[in-house]
Amino acid sequence: MFNNRKSQHIAVITGVLLAVVLVASVLIVRQSSATSSGNVVANVVVGSVCYMGVSNTAITFENLNPNSIGALAAPTANLIVVSDNGGNAAYNIIVSGGNMVFDSNSFFVDNTLWNPISAGAGVGNGLTLTAVTTNIIIAAPTESTPTTSNNIYFGLEVPAGTPQGIYTNTITLGNTCNSDTNAITETENVQPYCYISVPSTITFGTMNPASAHNTNVLVLDTDPGGNVNANAYVGAANWISTGSANFLASNTDWNAATQSSFLGTNVLLYPSVADTAITVIAPTQATPATTNNIYFGLYVPQGTTAGTYTQNIVIENSC
Repeated sequence: MFNNRKSQHIAVITGVLLAVVLVASVLIVRQSSATSSGNVVANVVVGSVCYMGVSNTAITFENLNPNSIGALAAPTANLIVVSDNGGNAAYNIIVSGGNMVFDSNSFFVDNTLWNPISAGAGVGNGLTLTAVTTNIIIAAPTESTPTTSNNIYFGLEVPAGTPQGIYTNTITLGNTCNSDTNAITETENVQPYCYISVPSTITFGTMNPASAHNTNVLVLDTDPGGNVNANAYVGAANWISTGSANFLASNTDWNAATQSSFLGTNVLLYPSVADTAITVIAPTQATPATTNNIYFGLYVPQGTTAGTYTQNIVIENSC
């Protein structure tokens, strides 16, 4: 019996030892495992790119009259905002355009003005048929400023004698970065209008009471730049002296043709004006100023006090 127990103990001890050896072997195997790693270098080339957008694709000027030049022109204040949303390269704005056209009528491309800042009437650079660099820079966008922009302003002059009508033109905005362009439609409704220019003074010389001056003193009625026919109207104030003496406006007469005597038929009235039926024809771009004649004569009433007299003659061109 003793030997049997001893054998059992030996068997148990042997099993335990085998288990320890197996566990140790497993641990040794696990401890001897390893992890390997490697590096892969990624590469990308970010290209230089720009984008171009505009705030609006049409500009309309206020209704202008013919001969709206210089101070009479539309201010160079019609704004287009050019922007780059998401690019990474700066660029310069390029601009060009065409003539303003209505039916068979037109006026020149350089009557449209552009400027980098808002400016007054008649101020700016004339638009050209070929593209020009404006030196208006759109800065390169960045991660912190993904959209950049700048302004370009437009104005318009209308030449003398331009016929009435709705004129249009296409302004093209491009850039120095790529071939992208944006078309801006420009519109102007030229109004019918007439102007007047007359000399500031005329003289009848020295006259005696109860005498007449022939109706032959010329006033040239000029329309310097309108675009429609004008009818001339005349009227006048009374003759007055440096003292208190005066005589009536109706002692002055007018006529459409020079006369060899004082007719006294078409007399000036105060304070109204009368239609003379004298027409100043419409100027054109080829003939930007047109004229017609009005002749005046004078009768000095008997008993008129000696002195220097003046009369304010009113001439109106109506259209």
